[in-house]
Amino acid sequence: MPFLQAMAERANHRFNRENINDVDAGRLAVKSLGALASGLGIARTKIETEYLDAWPHALQAVVRAALQSALERQPRVPVTIAWVPGYDYEVDVWDAHSVKNSIGAITILLRSPYPDVP
Repeated sequence: MPFLQAMAERANHRFNRENINDVDAGRLAVKSLGALASGLGIARTKIETEYLDAWPHALQAVVRAALQSALERQPRVPVTIAWVPGYDYEVDVWDAHSVKNSIGAITILLRSPYPDVP
């Protein structure tokens, strides 16, 4: 399994409705997606951290902004993260507005080439 899929699974555990309240919003102050993921226990190896840091800076900022939005709301909004292989780096974000009896949800789809690792 590609390690980006493994990191998505870890992120989904951290940002699901049961665990999102345990996330320290101050961790989002970092500039690097790799540092953010490492600090949250999502990126667990140097290869994972370096690969996230290689993403275009604007796309790293998009991911951080979507997570910040989820953490700033009351109640906090759960986030689902998915990764698929692609030709280039892309980020899609969907923000499902809350309706009666629902707090809403954010979905972040990351698309990137397979990492070139040994």
